[in-house]
Amino acid sequence: MRTLICFFLYLFISTSLVASYENKILVKVNNEIITTIDLLNEIQYLTLFNKNYKKFSEEQMIELSKNSLIREKIKKIEVKKNFKNMNINESYFNNIINNYIERFNLNSFDEFEEYLKENNIKFNDFKKKNFY
Repeated sequence: MRTLICFFLYLFISTSLVASYENKILVKVNNEIITTIDLLNEIQYLTLFNKNYKKFSEEQMIELSKNSLIREKIKKIEVKKNFKNMNINESYFNNIINNYIERFNLNSFDEFEEYLKENNIKFNDFKKKNFY
């Protein structure tokens, strides 16, 4: 457990260092790019929303996160290509949020937003990830 805490402390410190010094392009999918910052954010996102993700080694987490981002970019490209006007179904999205509220033992949408904020995840980013 202590090793895990140290890893996440290192991850958060290195995130701020990478953000201020170097942000490299890791992968290009068509015209969409994936950067080191995207990768670090994905690791943070997957760690928050998937309890089993913490069991993987650092190398596995990086590879899984990179693959997740690649799949996300491909989906985004295909959705944009095939659907000109995509409207989000609010009731479907609200069900997703409600499931997470229950899963994290929260009481309201405001608590969920605060939970995301405490974990450095913007609500709009959460919404985008669950829309594509």
